[in-house]
Amino acid sequence: MFELAKEHQCYLIDAILPSNVACNINYIGKTIFKCTNAFFDVIIISHVLEHIGDPKKLLQEILTRANSNGWVYIEVPLGCVYEWRMLREPITHVNFFSEYSLTYLAKSMDLR
Repeated sequence: MFELAKEHQCYLIDAILPSNVACNINYIGKTIFKCTNAFFDVIIISHVLEHIGDPKKLLQEILTRANSNGWVYIEVPLGCVYEWRMLREPITHVNFFSEYSLTYLAKSMDLR
């Protein structure tokens, strides 16, 4: 995201304010639910959905914040069969995605 912030206006929504946020990245708050009238061209959801009890509900909310031609990039750790053995804090991961399950989630919401 730091590379994006060099040429674009960037915002951060995170439960924990990282201490190393670049000065040209605007911290909005802990949750997207605080962004009642903000719309974005690109939304990056990186290593979030595996921590959410209802990822589809969160994605539905996030999609209401994307511009009509906007992009949503989703990144989750893959490897649901073996991943739990290597996690430092497995208790925080409530969803384990495979390529198939993430694709299924996206298709169920008419995403490409």
